[in-house]
Amino acid sequence: MSKKIKFSLIASTVLVLSSFIPVLQVLILTLNGAFVSLFTNDGSKIILIVNSISSVIMFVLFYLSSSITAKLLSLLGVLLFFIPFLFYITENQISTEKYYFIQFLIIGIITGLILIGLEYLRSKKATQ
Repeated sequence: MSKKIKFSLIASTVLVLSSFIPVLQVLILTLNGAFVSLFTNDGSKIILIVNSISSVIMFVLFYLSSSITAKLLSLLGVLLFFIPFLFYITENQISTEKYYFIQFLIIGIITGLILIGLEYLRSKKATQ
């Protein structure tokens, strides 16, 4: 069964491990900021709307993808839009003064669990 959910497991492991040295998350947030800046200059509501719609589209594409290339590209899209979406939502709710990695760790675990769940549902659907 782990063969069928390998992309999600790899992404989850990378996200959790990189929470302690958040270079990957900062890169994702920077790329997302560059993309969202095409739509707005200052409004935070438009940032949430763009990221949420893009996240849903990427999750659907991840679920429906059957080739390795499509699954990898949709996984990158999920990471590019869903992690910043969760980051902006939890920005003022999690104190990161002493423990900077907590927010990234929680977001990485949530993202990983959703991806694992989607890939597991996809593999169960394929075996039926």
